[in-house]
Amino acid sequence: MGFNKQEEAKLLPAYGRKRILLLADAYKELSYSFGELDAELPTGIMDRRELVFQKILHENRKIMQLRLKEMARSMEELAEESLSYSEPNSRKVRVLKNGLAKHGILLKEIFLLRRKGALHFVLNMRGQRNADYTTEDVAEVLTEMFGIPLVSAKENLFFVAYEYDTYVFECKGHFVFQTGIATASKEREKVSGDNYLVYDITGTQKVCMISDGAGSGEEACADSERVLELVEKYMDIGFSATEAADTVNGLYVAQGREQNMPTLDACMVDLTEGK
Repeated sequence: MGFNKQEEAKLLPAYGRKRILLLADAYKELSYSFGELDAELPTGIMDRRELVFQKILHENRKIMQLRLKEMARSMEELAEESLSYSEPNSRKVRVLKNGLAKHGILLKEIFLLRRKGALHFVLNMRGQRNADYTTEDVAEVLTEMFGIPLVSAKENLFFVAYEYDTYVFECKGHFVFQTGIATASKEREKVSGDNYLVYDITGTQKVCMISDGAGSGEEACADSERVLELVEKYMDIGFSATEAADTVNGLYVAQGREQNMPTLDACMVDLTEGK
């Protein structure tokens, strides 16, 4: 017996949610075990080399414990997330298929996904050979067809691939985001020790960051650039800006950089809420 998407949305998450919560509990237990290891740190007089080693080991355990807790929390949030599926008007779907086909795009399936109150359009499609239609082009077609301003999600490919794949389109924010950069270096220095990063969390959420390297000149510039590279890497794998910053902070502390650390300032922007 087959199920429509609404029925699947009710039945499948119950099984998946249970497995995710079990994994979350396992990661929590692992994080507790790292905390217990720290409670067993050796006491008494140690030479300097052993002291430095124990300090680095302690900080690395703290980082691992924090990361495991964050993974468990993310899994619990995912398990509690409410998703609802629906199908758009069949006539509009037929018109959309015909319209995309003229541009060399074959649409296999389309449905609407509501996640945390936000509406997403999910399309399974592929491009024909010699077609160079981008996902932003598809977003424009969807916007015109359904009357809802849409943008291509960050995880989408730029061009529609030649093999069937799933693409997500998000509602565009009510506000426009523009950036401008001005830099200056200290006297007798050729370069500034500061660096910046503008990162797209989603199509409607941005984060702007500035890192001030320790000291000045080229060394400070390389330091602040490295901080932003690490933060960006952790956000790419799903960490929030705060979690990414905490992780990088822990790495620098573990290297004994408490007295000589770069700074990090961040501003989060939500184009839907205007906050």
